[in-house]
Formats: sequence, structure tokens, C-alpha cells
Amino acid sequence: MTHEVQDQLENQTEKIETLGRYSTLVASIQNLDIRPTLPPWISRFLGYSKNGERHPIWLLRWLDVLKIPICVEEFLSACFCTFAALACLSQVNLHSALSHLPIPVIYGPAGATAILLFTLPHSPASTPRSLLLGHLSASSISTILTQTILTFPEELQLSNQHNIATKIWLCSCASLTISLAFQIATNSVHPPGGAIALVGTSTPGLVKIGWAYIGWVMSEAFILLAFALFFGNIGRRTYPLYWWLPSKT
Repeated sequence: MTHEVQDQLENQTEKIETLGRYSTLVASIQNLDIRPTLPPWISRFLGYSKNGERHPIWLLRWLDVLKIPICVEEFLSACFCTFAALACLSQVNLHSALSHLPIPVIYGPAGATAILLFTLPHSPASTPRSLLLGHLSASSISTILTQTILTFPEELQLSNQHNIATKIWLCSCASLTISLAFQIATNSVHPPGGAIALVGTSTPGLVKIGWAYIGWVMSEAFILLAFALFFGNIGRRTYPLYWWLPSKT
């Protein structure tokens, strides 16, 4: 009996030590920040501000001089960034190496992502971690399902038939559900990811491009992130709220 109690105590001690090491690792990741060591012209556009102070770049110093309300600055920035980012995406889709693919000039999830990044930049759903994981997981899951279930491209031409329509809605529902579960499990909920999962399984042109769908979606995500990092840090606000995990300090 004494040996059993001793074994239980040892097991509990090991579990406590394991949890302690895990907590230490998580805390170290949360507090890891190399931005202060980078040159100011780099760290600024990664969302870093020394002592929490943020002044606009010299081209926008008139915001301070004229004492423009921050809400006005955010409104103008959101409108400009949304238009410019979507215009850039459309030109990439029309004139880059992706132009030979049967892809839309602009697709719906890009609009949802733009609204999230440029109007709610401090939301956890707008962080680079949620943005990239949400796009990557949704596009990967939808592609895997379409390549597994919709195995014959000619089936897409017969989508009005009952059996093919069943496969399509099954792919769409499964893709969205699995993407949602992944985002919740990894604490990387990104609402446009749901649209990416649905569009990737229900749009014939995007299903036909197969694995290229992942690369296309990620290229759009990186372009939108670049706009958010640049234009979200030239004024008096900062982006992102955090990169990987929120700091405890």
C-alpha cells in the first residue's frame, strides 16, 4: 500500500513538473520580442512602439499639427487601404503568373479579410497568426477534401445531377466544420477562413486548380498582411495587437 501511494505521488510530481515546463515555454514564447533590437525603420512596421508612444511618419505629421481625431484617421486609413489592397489583388490575379488559372479577379473572402484587417486591426482575429493559420488551414482542408471526394474534373460539369450535388454540399459542410474545429483548437479563429473553405469546395473554377488553390489563397493573405503592416503603422496607431501569442507583460 505504501508503494502504491509513493508511486502516485511520483506520478503527480512528474505531471506538475511537466506542466511547469510547458507553462515556462508558453510564457517565454509570449514574451519573446526581437523588435526592440531591430532598426526603428523596420521595427515600426512590425507594430513596435517604444514606451507605447506612437507618432506618424514625417509625411503625416500634419495629423499631430492639426490635431486630427484618431477616429478620422482610422476612417480614412480603412477606406484607402481597402481600395488599394483590393486593387492590388486584382492586378496580381490579372497580370501575374496566376493569371492563367481559372480564378476570379477578386474573390469574396478577400473583402472580408480586408474589412477585418483595416477596420478591426486590434482584434485577435486580425493578428498575423490568425490570418495566416486561418487562410492556410481553410484552403488546405478544402483542397484535400475536393481532391479526395471530387476526383474527376468532368464531374464539375454535371453539378446539377443529384449525386454530384450531394458530393459538393458534403465537401462544403465538412470543409467548413473541420476548418472551424482547427481554428478553435489552435485559438486562431479567423472568420474569412470559413468563406475560404466554402468557396474552395463549391466554386468549379477553384476546385479545378487543385493544389494551386492553397498557393493562391496564401499569396492573397500575404499581400493583405503587407498592406496592414505598412499602412497600419505609418500613422498614430499600431498593427498588430500581437504576432503569435499575447504578451503577459
